[in-house]
Amino acid sequence: MFGIDFPGDGELLNHSHGVETREGLHITVRGRGPRHRRITVNGAEAQRDGELFAAPVLLTEQLQEITAEAGGERLSVTPYYDRNSRRRYNFFIDDNAFFFRELAVENRRSLFDSFYLAALREIHREFGTKFTLNCFYENAHQPFRLSGFPDRFRGEWEENSGWLRLAFHADCEFPEHPYGAAYPEKLPEHYMRVAAEIRRFAGEQTLIPPVLVHFFDVADPAARRFLREQGMRCFTRSEPYWRNLRERTGREWFARFDSGNRWLEIPVEFFGNLLTQSGIREAVARIAATPGKELVNLGSHEQYCYPFYARYLPDHLERLRLMAELMAEAGYSSVFPAESPESCF
Repeated sequence: MFGIDFPGDGELLNHSHGVETREGLHITVRGRGPRHRRITVNGAEAQRDGELFAAPVLLTEQLQEITAEAGGERLSVTPYYDRNSRRRYNFFIDDNAFFFRELAVENRRSLFDSFYLAALREIHREFGTKFTLNCFYENAHQPFRLSGFPDRFRGEWEENSGWLRLAFHADCEFPEHPYGAAYPEKLPEHYMRVAAEIRRFAGEQTLIPPVLVHFFDVADPAARRFLREQGMRCFTRSEPYWRNLRERTGREWFARFDSGNRWLEIPVEFFGNLLTQSGIREAVARIAATPGKELVNLGSHEQYCYPFYARYLPDHLERLRLMAELMAEAGYSSVFPAESPESCF
């Protein structure tokens, strides 16, 4: 059997995978091949130890093909080099719908008359956290749509767009898996409807491409192309995908570049509404203690902040604050993925 074990195709690599110098990242390519065959990697003969082979390679480009040859057989992988990696995190909040109705129906004068947005602003002021709020067009629990949200807050949205952005999530909370099983072909139509409303009431600079859609699923290839055209550079995959990679390769993958869709696939480390405060502390400690874990994607959900919601969490805002505090203490800076010129936040 002939194969490259490390790196994997599209695997995100940083200084933890080798030795980084001013030239680039020096890694050791590892694999397996028949004992009797001569194996080369990028044209240079590999070292052998029985069926195992290894060869040094210098990565200088973000995407750089590595080719191994054995006899007439040829294999290639293209890892994704995160040059000069640093600790940074993205913080998104899903399912936003309630605060829009609150501000509009109760005729509030400022965005920050909403207790929810006011709390996010305090977190930003304390820890520099940037938030992306992933939005529904229609509120599934109360009669309200984004088309009914006034534009009188537009100046405030624009003034705060350096740390607070709005993104498409789905048309509505229900049905589940809208763009996987329910109506995958509808994603472009729904996206444009949400984006048009955000532009209307919050301005172009407040709109940002999402890093995930509702229930993670985008089954239609045309919809995936559409998202890429809208500027989506990072695509969040659910845990089963990453579990399969770990089990197949025996190591953790920080992210993976999908060459077909031309975006970086990333995991969600955890959702704040699913962990207690002690669980959040343990999760961030594990993240910070993992060598090379410098690209972190965190999330939660808006509805757990509201007392009328059936699964309301009284300490949900405290959890969001704790997440930001612990990430700052661990040396992570908050960023918007879509603003990275290298498509790698």
